[in-house]
Amino acid sequence: MLLAAIITTASTPILYKLGSTISFIELAFMISLVGTIISLSVVLLRHTWKQVVERFSNAKQFLHVASFGILTYVLITVIFSYSTHYVSADLTAIIYRTWPLMVVALAPVMMREKINRYDIAGVAIGFSSLLIAIGAGSGIGIPVAALPFVLILLLSALFDAVASAISKRYNYEITSSLFIYNFVALVVFLPVAVLTNSINTSAIGAYGWAAILLLGVVQNVLLTFFFVGSFRMVKTSIASNVYVLSPFITMVLGAAVLGEAILPYYLIIALGVLIGIVVQRSAPKTGNYIAEDKDESKKLSIYDITGAFVNTRNSAIYNAMKGDGRVLAFYKKGMADAFETALVDRFSSDGGEGGLVFTDKAHGGNVTGDELEFVRDIMGCDENDCIFIGAGNPKYIERRFYEINSRIGNVQMPEIKSVQ
Repeated sequence: MLLAAIITTASTPILYKLGSTISFIELAFMISLVGTIISLSVVLLRHTWKQVVERFSNAKQFLHVASFGILTYVLITVIFSYSTHYVSADLTAIIYRTWPLMVVALAPVMMREKINRYDIAGVAIGFSSLLIAIGAGSGIGIPVAALPFVLILLLSALFDAVASAISKRYNYEITSSLFIYNFVALVVFLPVAVLTNSINTSAIGAYGWAAILLLGVVQNVLLTFFFVGSFRMVKTSIASNVYVLSPFITMVLGAAVLGEAILPYYLIIALGVLIGIVVQRSAPKTGNYIAEDKDESKKLSIYDITGAFVNTRNSAIYNAMKGDGRVLAFYKKGMADAFETALVDRFSSDGGEGGLVFTDKAHGGNVTGDELEFVRDIMGCDENDCIFIGAGNPKYIERRFYEINSRIGNVQMPEIKSVQ
């Protein structure tokens, strides 16, 4: 699944380049049409039409899902369809891949995530390479004629960064969301294509049809499953760092499929972004959540582990994190099972007041072994530590965590042993 996600991500600019034989409006429309048909089929096969109706009937939920669709399935599709008419697939992939660095700037505001000196250094290194390539001059620098497209592609990277923050901030069932993403794009592109008289299927050649079908099916539907699935099943550090190789794979595919030359400034930018992302992700694992109560947050490091449950099959967890709910956690290093067991009885919650609260040792079947392994990887702890997990309203979970942390300090081990 990880391999499929990497190849899909790397080949997307190549497919857009193959599709540049037709107008960018027709290409964008046809991609959304295929994506809508396939994603609707998936919804019907997975019996998630009820979730689709729920999204459409709830204005707040629809706004969240539709905004993601507009940013990624409309704006980014338009930019890729247009820019690949004029610049190489390699340059498209390299500039676009700066989006993980842009997420850093958005993290504190949109995702309530802390940034550290590693994050700042990573962003500085990544974008310095782009500035070097712009100012390097003839021969090894970006041509002046390509600079407007660099700016457009940077805008697409920003759109993806904002969309990623939205998808991390608000959680909804995947298949129903995919259909809405594609449907929103189709609703936008159809009138534009009709008004500009851009629909001319007879003029679409073999390469154009291949690009349309592959982008509509693979990019607009399957990539989400590959991406989410690989991040759930593979250690975060491995999956994240392997994904940064995507632009280099695009270069190889561009040379092999399109005959594009690998220019010096491609390597300058790609290496800078690669180093920047690796630096950013090499930061020590500490609490990454910005808490409401600043005084209490100094006593307790809270982690946002929502990413470990983006595809959960547990209805309690799903309902708790649906919309703007989060899954947060903190841990006590080396806590004995006896100590933990007694605390579960005292501090667990069934979600009636705004969230579920449980631990990795006694969770009532709420989480799977794979999810717990993912959580430990995110937090940098092991099975000897006790992880307190809360799913639901972040403010409620915060208060529960502070209460638990305070009461832990008042519990004596002899008492715990006698209780057990």
